Amino acid sequence: MIAEWFLDWKLPVANEWRKVAVPYYDEIAALQRAPEYQTPHGFTVKKHT
Repeated sequence: MIAEWFLDWKLPVANEWRKVAVPYYDEIAALQRAPEYQTPHGFTVKKHT
């Protein structure tokens, strides 16, 4: 979908976009193959009784 937003790969800005898009797609593909689950940490909401 993101590649569809940037259709003209011949523009001067295309090289800058490739620096963002290619690592993004690589990271997403790796996460789809082997998802990394994380446990929540930090602040938690506590009910007052």
